[in-house]
Amino acid sequence: LVTMQCFGPLENGNGFEVAERLAIIARNAYRDRHSDCISFRNCRIQEIGKDRGWFIFNMYADFTYDEVSNGY
Repeated sequence: LVTMQCFGPLENGNGFEVAERLAIIARNAYRDRHSDCISFRNCRIQEIGKDRGWFIFNMYADFTYDEVSNGY
């Protein structure tokens, strides 16, 4: 599980929007990404709320991977 916390400062009055936008960008960066040995799925965001001057969203992405041996 990949977890990313996204913070928006409340002092400007747009902490919710900033944190949410960062979480959406993070989710979209991981969504449906695949390579030879790793893939991400079930990417989602969760509103956490206010904490000490910040609004917080979390982004989660499940992943699976295959070990790649380099011959050693």
